[in-house]
Amino acid sequence: MRINQPLKVHKWMPVAAAMPRMLKELFRQPELGFLHGELWLARTIVVLQYWRSMEQLIAYAKNKEAAHLPAWQAFNRAVGTNGSVGIWHETYAASPGSYENIYVTCLPSAWARSARCMSPRVAGRPLPLACAPTQVRPDTSIEIFYPTFALAAWTLLVLLLIPVIRVRSALQREIGPDDFKFGESTSVPSYVSIPNRNFMNLLELPMLFYVVCLLLYVTAGATNQTVEIAWAYVVLRVLHSVIHLSYNHVIHRLVVFSLSNVALVSLWLLAGLHVAAVAP
Repeated sequence: MRINQPLKVHKWMPVAAAMPRMLKELFRQPELGFLHGELWLARTIVVLQYWRSMEQLIAYAKNKEAAHLPAWQAFNRAVGTNGSVGIWHETYAASPGSYENIYVTCLPSAWARSARCMSPRVAGRPLPLACAPTQVRPDTSIEIFYPTFALAAWTLLVLLLIPVIRVRSALQREIGPDDFKFGESTSVPSYVSIPNRNFMNLLELPMLFYVVCLLLYVTAGATNQTVEIAWAYVVLRVLHSVIHLSYNHVIHRLVVFSLSNVALVSLWLLAGLHVAAVAP
């Protein structure tokens, strides 16, 4: 689905919301022939699905009791060809032995998430994964935690910077213990206050980042896309700290901070769509 006219939310939002409902229905009824599906969000929303057979796919698409046909009819009535939303649909049938799937140093994605994957080895060296189809099963990836460890490590580094700066300022007789009796007094120099302010920033919105990463892990929603977004969030938060702790340009901080929030909102949106699709 492509959003051609973003301001017409009332046109494209119902279309975008229909797919999680269908995926939820399909994950709950694997006997329909559905193996796995993945959702990528951007201006063009892509849904990739794997089915056991073409016949089962067509049967589901024509089933009046299922979610697909009513959603398609509603789209034709509300949108049709008015240009606000674009839709394309492609279906390919792959016969046994006519396809190849290779996954090297990446998270299980697409077909691998609908398959039982084994890692053969030759002379002690791992080969690309060889996959055989099996029933729908949850899949988790610990790689979603790596960005959280990185951000936690950065937060601890900023925490260690606070006493270093304060002790140095105290040795120069700029501050004393009483300046911190009720927080920070007005006599505390700005360069001494900034590390503490940045540390507090790292304990605010990033808490939502840790929560959503944990949510993606426990619900088997961690994908290459979510891990990449998580790393982007960490990089942006570190860059925000570097700006704050160095030349402290407010506009530069604001731009980086805003971009990090876009990444954070994207993670929560992807997590929400995943939970809506697979929750019982």
